[in-house]
Amino acid sequence: VKDDNGALGYYLEDCIDGYRGEPFSGIAIWGAPDRPSYSAAQFKDGLRHGYSFSTSAPPERLLNQSAWYKNGKLHGWQLNFQYQQTQLRSRELYRDGERQELWLYDSQGQLDSFKRFDQGTVIEFISYEQGRERRKQFKRDGEKFTVWKSYFPDGSLKNFSEHLDEENLRKLKEQGYYANGRLKLDYLFDRRQRTAVQHTFWRNGQRQSEQHYGFFPSIAADGIWLSYCESNGTLSKRTPYSRGAKQGEEQLFHCNGQLQVSKRFDRDKLIPQTQSYFDEQGRNYLQEDIGTNGKVLHTRVYDEQGKLTYQD
Repeated sequence: VKDDNGALGYYLEDCIDGYRGEPFSGIAIWGAPDRPSYSAAQFKDGLRHGYSFSTSAPPERLLNQSAWYKNGKLHGWQLNFQYQQTQLRSRELYRDGERQELWLYDSQGQLDSFKRFDQGTVIEFISYEQGRERRKQFKRDGEKFTVWKSYFPDGSLKNFSEHLDEENLRKLKEQGYYANGRLKLDYLFDRRQRTAVQHTFWRNGQRQSEQHYGFFPSIAADGIWLSYCESNGTLSKRTPYSRGAKQGEEQLFHCNGQLQVSKRFDRDKLIPQTQSYFDEQGRNYLQEDIGTNGKVLHTRVYDEQGKLTYQD
C-alpha cells in the first residue's frame, strides 16, 4: 500500500499475520480499542478506498477524524473533531483529492467560517458570528462581491448590504429592518444609469422617504426627494436636488395635504422671494420677504381672520 507520504510499500504489521503478497485489499487496523491509539481504513489494490477513522485514547475513545477515499484520494467528507470532544473542529468536502469546501468551527462547536474552492482557489468565503452569517465574499460573472449582515440580539436580521469589491466596495443594495421585522430601508444602485434610490419606512410600516442619488463620481443627492407623514403616509416634503444641491421649488405640507410653505432655491441658496406660510386650514399666518444670500428682509404676521398684526 502507499504510506501517508505517497511512497509505495507494504504493511508489515497490523495486517493479516504473515501477509507478504499483492497490494492489500480489505480493512487495515492500527492499534486496538483497548490501546492508546486505534484507527482503521478500507483498502483496495493497495490504495485507501472507502471509509477510514481514528479515535482518541480510552476511556473516552471519541472519534478524532473520519474520511472517505476513492482510489487513494480523498473523496467525500472528512470530519475533524475537537480534542476529546464530540464537537466538530472542521468539515471538508473532497472530490478526487481536490478540496471543494471547508467548514471551521469554534471551541463551542458553532460555525466560524466557510470556504468554497475551485482548483485550489477560494471562490467563496463566509465568516460567522455566534453561528450566524456575518460577511460573505463570492464571485459572480467574473466580479467579486462582499455581503455584510447584522442581527438583533434575538437573531433576527437587522441589516443586509451587498458591495462590489472592484469599485472600492461600492454599495449595490441594502435592506434594513426594525426589531419587529418590518422593513426600515431599501437601497438599490443602478449600475447602468449610475444612479441609486433609497426608500425608508416608519416603524408602523408607512413609507417615510424616497431619496435619489447620482454619482459624479462621488455619491450626491440628485433628483426629487420625498418625505411622508408617519401617521397617514401623506406627502410632507418635496425637495428637488441637482448634484448635491437644492435646485428649484421645495414644498412642505401638513399631514392633511395642505401646503405649509414653498421655497425656491438656486444651487442650494434661497433666491429673493416672498415666502407665505399656511396653517392646516389653509390660512396664511406668516409672510417673509427673502433678499439676497437668503436673508429675511421683512416679516408680516396675520391673525385667524387674515388681519395684519405685526410687520417689520
